Amino acid sequence: MICIFDKNARDFRGIGLGALSPSSSELSEEINGGYEIKMVHPRDKWGKWRYIDNERIIVVDTPNGRQPFRIYRVNPDNEEIQVYAEHIFYDLLNNISVGKILEGNAKQWMKDFDFTFEIEMPFTFGTDIDSDVSVRQTYDGENQVSMLIGNSESFVSFFGGECIRDGFNVFFAQNMGQDTGYLLKYGKNLIGLEVDEDLTDTYTKAYVYGKEYAFVKVDSPRINDYVYPKIKFIEYSDTDDRDEIIKRINKEY
Repeated sequence: MICIFDKNARDFRGIGLGALSPSSSELSEEINGGYEIKMVHPRDKWGKWRYIDNERIIVVDTPNGRQPFRIYRVNPDNEEIQVYAEHIFYDLLNNISVGKILEGNAKQWMKDFDFTFEIEMPFTFGTDIDSDVSVRQTYDGENQVSMLIGNSESFVSFFGGECIRDGFNVFFAQNMGQDTGYLLKYGKNLIGLEVDEDLTDTYTKAYVYGKEYAFVKVDSPRINDYVYPKIKFIEYSDTDDRDEIIKRINKEY
């Protein structure tokens, strides 16, 4: 059963706002990579489709038990709605580290990881990796997903392991297993009005660096419309005028 919950939900027992009845769904997970569900839901006569909205959470049966996925894109037309959602783990894309240092072996590094957060989030982190490798790394402007699995200076690049994502619990194991996934597809030709609402490039809090010394934080007037502030680092290399910086950002908002 696929259920949908409010965007601020933390407990995913029960059916939340209600059960959905998609006409097709595709769940995919890559080890230390993408983890998402794509779904098509009809505009059904019961009105279940009305529950579907950006940032709401879909709870889905997976090979690792029931897991929450946050909707980041909806693409409706006259007959049905295409829905795109990422595992709740990717809420960490909204967080950021500002001049924080992590050092030590894998367990020490992971123990201190949540101290790098700019925004408080309900995640827990752990690892069973025993390693003699010791790393000291400064993170400034990286999001927490990148710091864990994303780039050449991530936890995985230093210590290896495989990321197990279970709700708000993130654990790096020596060996998780193999890639698994569900795949169920149906299709039809569609003619009619189409809309595309995508939150991928949305940001609501700007950290702006000026030409030399200026550093300004500017919030969007829509910052409270979302579960978490969506932070973006921006550089204006042609000015240190704080008023000018604020004016530019507000124009972008």
